[in-house]
This record gives sequence, C-alpha cells and structure tokens, in this order.
Amino acid sequence: CVCVCVCVNVCVLKFVHLRVRACVCWLSPLVAFLMCTEVNTFSFATLLHPEGSFAAVSLFGHGGNMELVAKAYEDWHYRKLNPQHEAAYRGVQFLPYYPYYHDAVRMFRVLRQYADGFVRLHFCCDEQVRNDESLQRWVQAGATDLHDEDTQGVPNKLDTIGELVDYLTHQIWLYTG
Repeated sequence: CVCVCVCVNVCVLKFVHLRVRACVCWLSPLVAFLMCTEVNTFSFATLLHPEGSFAAVSLFGHGGNMELVAKAYEDWHYRKLNPQHEAAYRGVQFLPYYPYYHDAVRMFRVLRQYADGFVRLHFCCDEQVRNDESLQRWVQAGATDLHDEDTQGVPNKLDTIGELVDYLTHQIWLYTG
C-alpha cells in the first residue's frame, strides 16, 4: 500500500519545494527520494510557475509567494536540515516532552545509518569520493541551483565518505523526513 501526503515546504533552497511523504513499506528511502524528485519537477511545472494553481488561489499571487519564500530563505541554513541543529536554533532541545523533536532525531539517525550503509557499499575510501566526477557534478548542481553566491551552507563538493553520508542523509531527510 502507498500512502502519499503532499505538503508545501517554503523555506528550502530559495523556492517552494513540494515534499512527498510516502509510507511505502517495500521501497527504500533512496527510491522514495528519487520518486520525490520526480514529483517536485512535475509539481513545479504545473503548480508553482507564475500561471500555476498556487498563484491562482493564493491571496498573494505568484510575486507575493516568491517574496515570502525569499524572506524565509534569509533565515534558512543547510545545517537546519538536521533536527538537532534546528532544535538548538529554536531552543527546544531541552524540553522534556517535544514529540516532533524526539521523533525527528530518531528518524534522522535511522536515515543516517541507511545512508552510511549505502555509501560504504559503493565507496571504500575518501579518495574514491573525491575522484567520482559524476557524484561531484551532482553535488555541484545542488549547490548552484541556489542561483547566487551564498549557498547557505550547502556543500558544493565532497571530499570524504563522512561528508557524503551527511549530504545523502540531508537529501533523503529533505525529501522524505
């Protein structure tokens, strides 16, 4: 069974992303990530462009929506994709009962373990990560999609297995978390 919920995530990478949360017991997080990338591409073309559905039904129109996104982006940083860093920024990490934070931290750890296992199946040393041109182009494309010099902490190259695990964990969290 597949359960999909689409929501708007305003403060991610300077433009509105549609995130798809899929409860698919037989699919891996990586497959879900790839599915979400396709959904984002389709959604931008049909919903988020200037004549799209969101502009038609929004009180602010397309220009106003983009202003809201730009305002949210000013305060956004790549590190905030990690729930522990976001909680520290908001000052809620010490609350005794804050289910979103505690559940998010657990989920992020599981995604990190998954990413670590996946990466170590394909890379055995840091040099392989550094010399993988296809991987480096993918990471560079993710940073340059921001369309300006300030990447808000998004890496534009990866040198170690640890950096790749962190990057992949953040990407999977962004699309599925």
